[in-house]
Amino acid sequence: MAERRDVVRTKKSIEESFLSLCKEKKSTNVTVREIIDRADISRGTFYAHYLDVIDLREKIERRFIDETFSIDSYIIEDIASNPEKSILNVYRAFIAEKELILAITGCERSSAFFYRCRMGLENILLNSAHISDDEKIYSRIDSACAAVIMESVERVLFSDKPDLSYEAAVTASLVRGLVYSQSIRG
Repeated sequence: MAERRDVVRTKKSIEESFLSLCKEKKSTNVTVREIIDRADISRGTFYAHYLDVIDLREKIERRFIDETFSIDSYIIEDIASNPEKSILNVYRAFIAEKELILAITGCERSSAFFYRCRMGLENILLNSAHISDDEKIYSRIDSACAAVIMESVERVLFSDKPDLSYEAAVTASLVRGLVYSQSIRG
């Protein structure tokens, strides 16, 4: 069952207020009072939808990760045969939401947010089709590939003028190396 339109509008107002406050200060320093003042809602309305500011931030993060790394996502089309294209897709998805990401992470590179994104990417890699049935081998490869890709995403996001093609080529080379080294051992 879909949420009522008024509930959707209220949540959107709360989230927009939170994100605009995050542009002014770190997300960890934003208070419920500031959010409800900016959203022009009551404290009870806020708490009807969220436990606290941390819950609000986590729900925004979770929605981004779920939407970006959903099973039917175009993000990772075929990492094995065309890693550059898949990596460029990941870059574009993150760059499109750069403002949101920087707001909720407080512009911190080593944020837990990027770890959760890595887990989301790893999950989609684990659920994609692989040639071999050796799940143990591929789970290690997928984990390593997700780590390499997310590290490059952080570099791209926090760079003033990233060269996406160059970054994708370097990262794709690392991904190919991981896949190749595992295939010659296996």
